[in-house]
Amino acid sequence: MAIERELKFHLPAHHSAAEVWALLEAKPRRRRLVATYLDTEKGALRKAQAALRLRRSGGSWLQCVKAEPSTGAVLLGRSEWELAARGGRLKIDAFPLDEIRTSTGIDLATLEERLRPVFATEFDRAVVEQNLPGARAEVALDRGVISAGTRREPLREVEFELLEGDFLALLKWIRGIIPVLDLALEVRSKAERGYRLAAGERSQPIKARRPRVDQQGAVRDAIAPVVGVCVMQVAANAAGAAASRDPEYLHQLRVGLRRLRSALRVFRELSQAESTQALVDRLRAVLPPLGVARDWDVVTELLEQRIAPAAAGSVDIAPTLRWAKRRRAKARREARGVAASSAFQQLLIDAMIWAETARRGDVPAVATVEPVPTLSAFARSAVARLARRAERAASGKEWTDAAARHRVRIRLKRLRYVCEFFADCFKRKRVRRYLEHLEGLQDLLGELNDLATARRLLADPDLAGRGVQSAFVMGWISAREDALIAALAGAWRALGKQTRPG
Repeated sequence: MAIERELKFHLPAHHSAAEVWALLEAKPRRRRLVATYLDTEKGALRKAQAALRLRRSGGSWLQCVKAEPSTGAVLLGRSEWELAARGGRLKIDAFPLDEIRTSTGIDLATLEERLRPVFATEFDRAVVEQNLPGARAEVALDRGVISAGTRREPLREVEFELLEGDFLALLKWIRGIIPVLDLALEVRSKAERGYRLAAGERSQPIKARRPRVDQQGAVRDAIAPVVGVCVMQVAANAAGAAASRDPEYLHQLRVGLRRLRSALRVFRELSQAESTQALVDRLRAVLPPLGVARDWDVVTELLEQRIAPAAAGSVDIAPTLRWAKRRRAKARREARGVAASSAFQQLLIDAMIWAETARRGDVPAVATVEPVPTLSAFARSAVARLARRAERAASGKEWTDAAARHRVRIRLKRLRYVCEFFADCFKRKRVRRYLEHLEGLQDLLGELNDLATARRLLADPDLAGRGVQSAFVMGWISAREDALIAALAGAWRALGKQTRPG
């Protein structure tokens, strides 16, 4: 079994292939690749996060199985089994079936009779090899289409694959290329896009995934999976936030950034403190314009979907709604500029560089840290520490105090993220119940925060002349706040009755 270590990037149309080869100072080898992807009618391979393809390259045929890593973080590489397929005929028994079953849980032999073509790819690939300080890499430019029946999706991406040497060296080299070619990290494989196309599914915002970690393993071995799934969530939603009007892309993008910051914090004692803080600060710096856009999404949705129906025509909310939509449009333009920037893409690579460096322990960690025998012990300690901080933030506070509520909310978010990062280290039922109560409490605090944000934004002097409208809106907000605050004490007590994971 080979582990494919590569990163894919979308190459925008305003950059030509000639620019790529001029930058690399190399003349590429070219070939046409045509592949058919197979699966069962019910998508057994797709459900297992795997793909089976039969590909023609020139006069040669190859059959290949690829599968996501057990950690769930595809940026760490995919498992790959590839071998010749003479005459273009698929031979399942030629694969190392026992090894594939052990590694992925997929029993290909039992699927063979039910396999059928699902989608295809056809593209021109141009390839060069690059000798880097400490690594040798292959750079491939793929241009063509993914097709499923009559549906087609253009394909235009650059792949950087590590052939030998140091993955960290490849990351640092890619970082310098990103702004020259305006590259954007693509975490979806060709297979994933093909499956979506075949099913007639639209691209959707991507929610957080839980990494798979070994509770008895070394703490450093969990760094790359945890950071990797966070980077995946950010990268997958950045393109949607930059191009789509769906506000959920922006929401999930911000969630991914907050989770990434939490991941850096939880492992910060195992890394060089100064570089960790610098990266945390840079992640924090990109949040304000994204947060402003999200605030206006929340306000317009609140006005449109809840307050206007409550008015039921007795008060005309339309002028206030139009004003809010204009503000939202301006905020969205600024947020799109951040999400589409090369600096943002470099930040994601920097997070991967940080994770790779911290995983190795190449730099001195904080000297006061005591060695931890297992990840499970580290996880229990981290959760206990964050739970105590959340309890202190809430102790003796009035839930009517918006600022105090917000501080508790931030603490609970960090606690929830860390529980999710290390869920494999805890008893399944216990962590599930604890997270359910955490999420319920967060929902209440989140809606209260949205209402506080709406109150602040709708107090703008531009709305001063709309007395009746303003009074109705603020009255609705106050009534909803009162109802939520009344529910908070019970939700907090319910969380306190739960046994912490660990």
